[in-house]
Amino acid sequence: MGASQILARTGYYENLLLFELIGCKMMKIQKQIISEELMENQPMMELTSDDKLWALLAYLPLVGWIIAIVALLMEDKKARPFIKFHSVQALVLAIINGVVAGVLSAVVIGICTGIAGAIYMLYIGYKAYQGETVTVPFITDFIKKQGWA
Repeated sequence: MGASQILARTGYYENLLLFELIGCKMMKIQKQIISEELMENQPMMELTSDDKLWALLAYLPLVGWIIAIVALLMEDKKARPFIKFHSVQALVLAIINGVVAGVLSAVVIGICTGIAGAIYMLYIGYKAYQGETVTVPFITDFIKKQGWA
């Protein structure tokens, strides 16, 4: 086999690999578009007072993360998109607030950060109880991209 044949074959496999990578990427994008269309076309479940209450409880400082985990472990609550979204978002916010406040606790700024985070979570909890969804910068996009909510 000559050098030109080896190069031609190598180019063939590189092109085949590139085509497969592009095909996989296109399938992933297509799957994402289809799932987004299905979510948009599904009728929105009516919010109950139970949905709103679980969403509010998930944002409570100090104990909300426990309630969020319980809600995510209960099949009937996890099936409700409003509860699932707010539980995941509250859990991520509680973790971030705890880590930031813990790291900065050596300085007085940590105490202020923890209090500010708790107040913000109470505000979001109030909005959730009103039946609204609050978009938290970076966090809401992150949990949606991960498919968690």
